[in-house]
Amino acid sequence: MKGSVKNAPPGRNRNRARFNLRGRVMLVVGALGLCSVSLVGRAAYVQLVNSDFYQREGNERFVREIEIPISRGMITDRNGEPVAVSSPVESIWCDPQELLKTPDRLPELAAALGEPLDALTSRISQRAEKEFYYLKRRINPDEAKRILAHGVPGVYSKREYRRFYPQGEAMAHVLGFTNIDDRGQEGVELAFDEWLRGTPGAKKVIRDRRGRIVENVDLIKQAQPGKDLILSIDRRIQFLAYRELRNALVSHDASSGSAVVLDVATGEVLAMVNLPTFNPNAASLGKADAHRNRAITDMIEPGSTIKPITAAAALVAGAVTPATQFNTAPGWIPNGRWRTTDTHNYGVLDVTGIIRKSSNVGAAKLAALVPDQQYYEFLRKFGYGSKTGSGFPGEAAGKLVPPNRWSGTTK
Repeated sequence: MKGSVKNAPPGRNRNRARFNLRGRVMLVVGALGLCSVSLVGRAAYVQLVNSDFYQREGNERFVREIEIPISRGMITDRNGEPVAVSSPVESIWCDPQELLKTPDRLPELAAALGEPLDALTSRISQRAEKEFYYLKRRINPDEAKRILAHGVPGVYSKREYRRFYPQGEAMAHVLGFTNIDDRGQEGVELAFDEWLRGTPGAKKVIRDRRGRIVENVDLIKQAQPGKDLILSIDRRIQFLAYRELRNALVSHDASSGSAVVLDVATGEVLAMVNLPTFNPNAASLGKADAHRNRAITDMIEPGSTIKPITAAAALVAGAVTPATQFNTAPGWIPNGRWRTTDTHNYGVLDVTGIIRKSSNVGAAKLAALVPDQQYYEFLRKFGYGSKTGSGFPGEAAGKLVPPNRWSGTTK
Protein backbone atom coordinates (compact mmCIF):
# COMPACT_ATOMS: atom_id res chain seq x y z
CA MET A 1 0.00 0.00 0.00
CA LYS A 2 1.30 3.43 -0.93
CA GLY A 3 2.70 5.44 2.04
CA SER A 4 2.80 2.48 4.38
CA VAL A 5 5.88 1.71 6.74
CA LYS A 6 7.25 -1.73 7.14
CA ASN A 7 8.08 -2.84 10.73
CA ALA A 8 11.54 -4.37 11.45
CA PRO A 9 11.64 -7.96 12.55
CA PRO A 10 11.57 -8.41 16.39
CA GLY A 11 14.98 -10.18 16.48
CA ARG A 12 16.77 -7.30 14.83
CA ASN A 13 15.45 -4.79 17.48
CA ARG A 14 16.66 -6.97 20.30
CA ASN A 15 20.18 -7.21 18.80
CA ARG A 16 20.35 -3.45 18.39
CA ALA A 17 19.32 -2.81 22.05
CA ARG A 18 21.90 -5.34 23.25
CA PHE A 19 24.60 -3.62 21.24
CA ASN A 20 23.69 -0.17 22.59
CA LEU A 21 23.81 -1.41 26.23
CA ARG A 22 27.18 -3.09 25.68
CA GLY A 23 28.54 0.09 24.15
CA ARG A 24 27.46 2.21 27.06
CA VAL A 25 29.04 -0.18 29.59
CA MET A 26 32.29 -0.24 27.67
CA LEU A 27 32.27 3.56 27.50
CA VAL A 28 31.79 3.91 31.28
CA VAL A 29 34.44 1.28 32.01
CA GLY A 30 36.83 2.99 29.66
CA ALA A 31 36.24 6.38 31.29
CA LEU A 32 36.79 4.94 34.76
CA GLY A 33 39.93 3.19 33.60
CA LEU A 34 41.22 6.40 32.07
CA CYS A 35 40.52 8.30 35.31
CA SER A 36 42.28 5.61 37.34
CA VAL A 37 45.33 5.73 35.10
CA SER A 38 45.35 9.52 35.39
CA LEU A 39 45.14 9.42 39.22
CA VAL A 40 47.86 6.78 39.46
CA GLY A 41 50.04 8.78 37.13
CA ARG A 42 49.45 11.97 39.12
CA ALA A 43 50.24 10.20 42.38
CA ALA A 44 53.43 8.79 40.91
CA TYR A 45 54.38 12.25 39.67
CA VAL A 46 53.78 13.85 43.06
CA GLN A 47 55.49 11.14 45.10
CA LEU A 48 58.35 10.22 42.81
CA VAL A 49 59.02 12.93 40.26
CA ASN A 50 58.19 16.20 42.06
CA SER A 51 58.08 15.14 45.73
CA ASP A 52 60.57 17.80 46.90
CA PHE A 53 58.41 20.63 45.55
CA TYR A 54 55.25 19.42 47.25
CA GLN A 55 57.11 18.70 50.47
CA ARG A 56 58.26 22.32 50.54
CA GLU A 57 54.76 23.55 49.80
CA GLY A 58 53.33 21.43 52.61
CA ASN A 59 55.95 22.60 55.06
CA GLU A 60 55.07 26.21 54.35
CA ARG A 61 51.68 25.61 55.93
CA PHE A 62 51.78 23.92 59.29
CA VAL A 63 49.55 23.30 62.27
CA ARG A 64 50.65 24.97 65.49
CA GLU A 65 49.15 25.29 68.93
CA ILE A 66 49.16 28.94 70.00
CA GLU A 67 48.18 30.81 73.14
CA ILE A 68 45.11 33.04 73.17
CA PRO A 69 46.35 36.16 75.01
CA ILE A 70 44.22 37.78 77.70
CA SER A 71 44.28 41.19 79.31
CA ARG A 72 45.05 41.64 83.01
CA GLY A 73 42.13 42.99 85.03
CA MET A 74 41.85 46.74 85.52
CA ILE A 75 42.40 48.30 88.97
CA THR A 76 40.25 51.28 89.96
CA ASP A 77 39.96 53.50 93.01
CA ARG A 78 36.81 53.59 95.13
CA ASN A 79 35.16 55.99 92.65
CA GLY A 80 35.82 53.83 89.60
CA GLU A 81 38.76 55.90 88.35
CA PRO A 82 41.38 53.69 86.58
CA VAL A 83 44.70 53.48 88.41
CA ALA A 84 46.16 50.46 86.57
CA VAL A 85 45.25 49.48 83.00
CA SER A 86 46.66 47.20 80.29
CA SER A 87 47.42 48.27 76.73
CA PRO A 88 48.08 45.86 73.81
CA VAL A 89 51.65 45.48 72.54
CA GLU A 90 53.44 43.05 70.24
CA SER A 91 56.44 40.82 70.88
CA ILE A 92 58.68 39.57 68.06
CA TRP A 93 59.73 35.93 68.34
CA CYS A 94 61.39 33.39 66.09
CA ASP A 95 61.83 29.69 65.45
CA PRO A 96 65.66 29.47 65.54
CA GLN A 97 65.67 26.18 63.62
CA GLU A 98 63.74 27.72 60.76
CA LEU A 99 65.53 31.08 60.92
CA LEU A 100 68.98 29.52 60.63
CA LYS A 101 68.00 27.84 57.36
CA THR A 102 68.32 31.25 55.70
CA PRO A 103 71.39 32.81 57.37
CA ASP A 104 71.71 35.32 54.52
CA ARG A 105 68.58 37.07 55.91
CA LEU A 106 70.09 37.70 59.36
CA PRO A 107 71.70 41.05 58.42
CA GLU A 108 68.33 42.31 57.23
CA LEU A 109 66.66 41.11 60.43
CA ALA A 110 69.36 42.66 62.62
CA ALA A 111 68.89 46.01 60.93
CA ALA A 112 65.10 45.79 61.40
CA LEU A 113 65.54 45.00 65.10
CA GLY A 114 68.13 47.75 65.54
CA GLU A 115 70.67 45.24 66.86
CA PRO A 116 74.29 44.48 65.88
CA LEU A 117 74.52 41.48 63.56
CA ASP A 118 77.10 39.72 65.75
CA ALA A 119 74.88 39.98 68.82
CA LEU A 120 71.82 38.67 66.99
CA THR A 121 73.75 35.80 65.38
CA SER A 122 75.15 34.80 68.75
CA ARG A 123 71.73 34.86 70.39
CA ILE A 124 70.16 32.71 67.67
CA SER A 125 73.08 30.27 67.42
CA GLN A 126 73.00 29.59 71.16
CA ARG A 127 69.38 28.50 70.78
CA ALA A 128 69.69 26.60 67.51
CA GLU A 129 67.82 23.57 68.90
CA LYS A 130 64.83 25.55 70.16
CA GLU A 131 61.59 26.27 68.35
CA PHE A 132 60.64 29.46 70.23
CA TYR A 133 62.72 32.45 71.27
CA TYR A 134 61.81 36.10 71.90
CA LEU A 135 63.73 38.61 69.79
CA LYS A 136 62.09 41.79 71.07
CA ARG A 137 59.44 42.16 73.76
CA ARG A 138 56.53 44.54 74.25
CA ILE A 139 56.93 46.92 71.32
CA ASN A 140 54.20 49.01 69.72
CA PRO A 141 52.19 47.34 66.94
CA ASP A 142 53.52 49.68 64.24
CA GLU A 143 57.12 48.72 64.99
CA ALA A 144 56.20 45.03 64.97
CA LYS A 145 54.47 45.45 61.62
CA ARG A 146 57.57 47.12 60.19
CA ILE A 147 59.80 44.22 61.31
CA LEU A 148 57.45 41.56 59.97
CA ALA A 149 57.19 43.40 56.63
CA HIS A 150 60.69 42.14 55.79
CA GLY A 151 59.25 38.63 55.53
CA VAL A 152 62.22 36.88 57.13
CA PRO A 153 61.33 33.15 57.39
CA GLY A 154 60.87 31.95 60.96
CA VAL A 155 60.09 35.40 62.44
CA TYR A 156 56.64 36.00 63.93
CA SER A 157 54.78 38.28 66.34
CA LYS A 158 52.72 37.60 69.44
CA ARG A 159 50.10 39.81 71.10
CA GLU A 160 50.88 40.71 74.71
CA TYR A 161 49.84 43.43 77.17
CA ARG A 162 51.79 46.08 79.04
CA ARG A 163 50.67 47.63 82.34
CA PHE A 164 50.25 51.40 82.65
CA TYR A 165 49.82 53.40 85.85
CA PRO A 166 48.30 56.87 85.23
CA GLN A 167 49.12 58.22 88.74
CA GLY A 168 52.77 57.26 88.47
CA GLU A 169 54.85 57.44 91.66
CA ALA A 170 52.00 58.83 93.78
CA MET A 171 50.41 55.34 93.97
CA ALA A 172 53.51 53.23 93.40
CA HIS A 173 53.59 51.47 96.80
CA VAL A 174 49.87 50.70 96.83
CA LEU A 175 49.75 49.27 93.32
CA GLY A 176 53.24 47.82 92.91
CA PHE A 177 54.08 46.76 89.35
CA THR A 178 54.28 43.77 86.99
CA ASN A 179 57.27 42.17 85.29
CA ILE A 180 57.81 41.68 81.55
CA ASP A 181 55.59 38.57 81.67
CA ASP A 182 52.78 40.66 83.25
CA ARG A 183 53.05 38.95 86.64
CA GLY A 184 52.55 41.02 89.81
CA GLN A 185 55.78 41.87 91.66
CA GLU A 186 54.78 44.27 94.43
CA GLY A 187 51.72 45.86 96.08
CA VAL A 188 48.20 44.79 95.17
CA GLU A 189 49.50 43.63 91.78
CA LEU A 190 51.28 40.85 93.68
CA ALA A 191 48.75 40.38 96.50
CA PHE A 192 45.87 39.86 94.02
CA ASP A 193 47.92 38.50 91.12
CA GLU A 194 45.80 35.38 90.60
CA TRP A 195 42.58 37.42 90.59
CA LEU A 196 43.92 40.00 88.15
CA ARG A 197 45.90 37.70 85.86
CA GLY A 198 43.21 35.40 84.45
CA THR A 199 44.01 32.30 82.37
CA PRO A 200 45.16 32.39 78.73
CA GLY A 201 43.38 30.14 76.25
CA ALA A 202 44.83 27.88 73.56
CA LYS A 203 43.88 26.92 70.01
CA LYS A 204 45.23 25.05 67.00
CA VAL A 205 45.75 27.07 63.83
CA ILE A 206 47.31 26.68 60.40
CA ARG A 207 50.00 29.25 59.64
CA ASP A 208 51.57 30.05 56.30
CA ARG A 209 55.31 30.47 55.77
CA ARG A 210 55.13 34.10 56.96
CA GLY A 211 53.48 33.16 60.21
CA ARG A 212 50.05 34.44 59.26
CA ILE A 213 47.08 32.45 60.52
CA VAL A 214 45.21 31.12 57.49
CA GLU A 215 42.79 28.84 59.30
CA ASN A 216 41.54 28.20 62.86
CA VAL A 217 41.52 24.44 63.36
CA ASP A 218 40.35 23.79 66.92
CA LEU A 219 39.72 25.61 70.23
CA ILE A 220 41.65 23.74 72.92
CA LYS A 221 40.98 25.93 75.96
CA GLN A 222 38.72 28.95 76.40
CA ALA A 223 40.50 32.11 77.56
CA GLN A 224 39.48 33.56 80.94
CA PRO A 225 40.31 37.31 81.11
CA GLY A 226 41.55 38.76 84.39
CA LYS A 227 38.97 40.23 86.77
CA ASP A 228 38.84 43.90 87.73
CA LEU A 229 39.73 45.05 91.24
CA ILE A 230 38.25 48.00 93.17
CA LEU A 231 40.36 49.56 95.93
CA SER A 232 39.28 51.52 98.98
CA ILE A 233 41.83 54.17 97.94
CA ASP A 234 40.57 57.56 96.78
CA ARG A 235 43.07 58.74 94.17
CA ARG A 236 42.40 62.42 95.01
CA ILE A 237 43.15 61.91 98.70
CA GLN A 238 46.12 59.76 97.67
CA PHE A 239 47.61 62.61 95.65
CA LEU A 240 47.04 65.14 98.45
CA ALA A 241 48.72 62.83 100.97
CA TYR A 242 51.64 62.34 98.57
CA ARG A 243 52.02 66.09 98.04
CA GLU A 244 51.88 66.94 101.75
CA LEU A 245 54.31 64.17 102.71
CA ARG A 246 56.75 65.40 100.08
CA ASN A 247 56.50 68.94 101.45
CA ALA A 248 56.98 67.68 105.01
CA LEU A 249 60.16 65.82 104.09
CA VAL A 250 61.57 68.95 102.50
CA SER A 251 60.67 71.22 105.43
CA HIS A 252 62.07 68.80 108.04
CA ASP A 253 65.05 67.70 105.93
CA ALA A 254 63.94 64.07 106.42
CA SER A 255 65.22 61.12 104.38
CA SER A 256 62.00 59.08 104.40
CA GLY A 257 58.41 59.14 105.58
CA SER A 258 55.02 57.46 105.38
CA ALA A 259 51.42 58.63 105.57
CA VAL A 260 48.25 56.58 105.89
CA VAL A 261 44.74 58.04 105.79
CA LEU A 262 41.92 55.93 107.26
CA ASP A 263 38.15 56.27 107.33
CA VAL A 264 37.54 56.32 111.08
CA ALA A 265 34.02 54.94 110.66
CA THR A 266 34.93 51.88 108.57
CA GLY A 267 38.70 51.46 108.94
CA GLU A 268 39.11 51.61 105.16
CA VAL A 269 42.44 52.85 103.83
CA LEU A 270 41.82 56.00 101.78
CA ALA A 271 45.47 56.77 101.07
CA MET A 272 48.88 55.21 101.68
CA VAL A 273 52.06 56.91 100.54
CA ASN A 274 55.77 56.50 101.18
CA LEU A 275 58.88 58.46 100.32
CA PRO A 276 61.25 57.81 98.69
CA THR A 277 59.13 56.33 95.92
CA PHE A 278 59.53 55.14 92.31
CA ASN A 279 57.81 55.25 88.93
CA PRO A 280 55.93 51.94 88.46
CA ASN A 281 55.88 52.53 84.69
CA ALA A 282 59.68 52.11 84.74
CA ALA A 283 60.20 50.20 87.98
CA SER A 284 63.52 48.67 86.92
CA LEU A 285 65.10 52.12 86.74
CA GLY A 286 64.38 52.96 90.39
CA LYS A 287 66.47 52.08 93.43
CA ALA A 288 65.50 48.82 95.13
CA ASP A 289 65.13 50.53 98.53
CA ALA A 290 62.54 52.90 97.06
CA HIS A 291 60.28 49.91 96.31
CA ARG A 292 59.80 49.25 100.02
CA ASN A 293 56.32 50.05 101.34
CA ARG A 294 57.52 51.42 104.68
CA ALA A 295 53.98 51.83 106.02
CA ILE A 296 53.59 48.05 105.73
CA THR A 297 57.03 46.55 106.22
CA ASP A 298 58.55 48.80 108.92
CA MET A 299 57.75 48.42 112.62
CA ILE A 300 56.89 51.80 114.12
CA GLU A 301 56.01 52.61 117.72
CA PRO A 302 52.28 53.39 118.02
CA GLY A 303 52.88 56.67 119.81
CA SER A 304 49.74 58.58 120.75
CA THR A 305 47.49 56.28 118.70
CA ILE A 306 47.58 53.85 121.61
CA LYS A 307 46.03 56.33 124.07
CA PRO A 308 42.37 55.75 123.05
CA ILE A 309 42.99 51.98 123.34
CA THR A 310 44.51 52.44 126.81
CA ALA A 311 41.49 54.48 127.87
CA ALA A 312 39.14 51.81 126.46
CA ALA A 313 41.04 49.08 128.36
CA ALA A 314 40.65 51.02 131.65
CA LEU A 315 36.93 51.53 130.99
CA VAL A 316 36.34 47.85 130.12
CA ALA A 317 38.31 46.77 133.21
CA GLY A 318 36.01 48.93 135.34
CA ALA A 319 38.99 50.83 136.69
CA VAL A 320 37.56 54.21 135.61
CA THR A 321 34.48 55.94 134.27
CA PRO A 322 34.46 58.68 131.64
CA ALA A 323 34.18 61.22 134.47
CA THR A 324 37.15 59.91 136.49
CA GLN A 325 39.68 62.71 136.95
CA PHE A 326 43.47 62.61 136.99
CA ASN A 327 45.89 65.27 138.13
CA THR A 328 48.57 65.58 135.44
CA ALA A 329 50.36 68.49 137.14
CA PRO A 330 53.11 69.56 137.00
CA GLY A 331 53.22 68.05 133.49
CA TRP A 332 55.47 65.11 134.27
CA ILE A 333 55.77 62.02 136.48
CA PRO A 334 58.83 59.91 137.30
CA ASN A 335 59.15 56.62 135.41
CA GLY A 336 62.12 54.67 136.69
CA ARG A 337 65.23 56.47 135.54
CA TRP A 338 63.17 58.53 133.12
CA ARG A 339 60.32 61.00 133.15
CA THR A 340 57.00 60.77 131.33
CA THR A 341 56.25 64.34 130.29
CA ASP A 342 53.60 66.41 128.57
CA THR A 343 54.23 69.39 126.32
CA HIS A 344 52.25 71.53 128.82
CA ASN A 345 50.96 71.31 132.36
CA TYR A 346 47.33 70.36 131.75
CA GLY A 347 46.42 70.04 135.41
CA VAL A 348 43.30 67.97 136.18
CA LEU A 349 41.82 66.03 133.23
CA ASP A 350 39.03 63.49 132.94
CA VAL A 351 39.37 60.47 130.62
CA THR A 352 38.02 62.41 127.64
CA GLY A 353 40.38 65.30 128.42
CA ILE A 354 43.36 62.92 128.43
CA ILE A 355 42.49 61.84 124.90
CA ARG A 356 41.70 65.39 123.75
CA LYS A 357 44.97 66.84 125.06
CA SER A 358 46.95 63.68 124.20
CA SER A 359 48.38 63.73 127.72
CA ASN A 360 51.26 61.31 128.21
CA VAL A 361 51.01 61.65 131.98
CA GLY A 362 47.27 60.92 131.97
CA ALA A 363 47.70 57.90 129.67
CA ALA A 364 50.44 56.45 131.88
CA LYS A 365 48.16 56.77 134.94
CA LEU A 366 45.32 55.07 133.04
CA ALA A 367 47.55 52.15 132.01
CA ALA A 368 48.76 51.68 135.58
CA LEU A 369 45.17 50.96 136.69
CA VAL A 370 44.70 48.02 134.28
CA PRO A 371 46.12 44.58 135.32
CA ASP A 372 49.04 43.62 133.07
CA GLN A 373 47.56 40.41 131.65
CA GLN A 374 44.21 42.04 130.97
CA TYR A 375 45.89 44.99 129.26
CA TYR A 376 47.98 42.58 127.15
CA GLU A 377 44.90 40.62 126.02
CA PHE A 378 43.12 43.86 125.19
CA LEU A 379 45.98 45.00 122.97
CA ARG A 380 46.00 41.60 121.24
CA LYS A 381 42.31 41.95 120.46
CA PHE A 382 43.03 45.28 118.81
CA GLY A 383 45.54 43.57 116.52
CA TYR A 384 48.83 44.52 118.13
CA GLY A 385 51.47 41.89 117.35
CA SER A 386 49.44 40.51 114.40
CA LYS A 387 49.23 41.15 110.68
CA THR A 388 46.24 43.07 109.35
CA GLY A 389 45.46 40.49 106.66
CA SER A 390 45.76 43.12 103.92
CA GLY A 391 47.74 40.71 101.74
CA PHE A 392 50.50 43.24 101.09
CA PRO A 393 53.82 41.46 100.58
CA GLY A 394 56.33 41.85 103.39
CA GLU A 395 53.82 43.10 105.96
CA ALA A 396 55.29 43.22 109.47
CA ALA A 397 53.23 41.77 112.31
CA GLY A 398 54.55 44.24 114.85
CA LYS A 399 56.00 43.37 118.22
CA LEU A 400 54.05 42.92 121.44
CA VAL A 401 56.09 41.30 124.21
CA PRO A 402 54.31 39.27 126.93
CA PRO A 403 53.58 40.92 130.34
CA ASN A 404 56.30 38.97 132.18
CA ARG A 405 58.83 41.02 130.23
CA TRP A 406 57.23 44.38 130.98
CA SER A 407 58.66 47.03 133.25
CA GLY A 408 57.41 50.37 134.45
CA THR A 409 58.88 52.03 131.42
CA THR A 410 57.70 49.56 128.77
CA LYS A 411 54.10 49.36 129.95
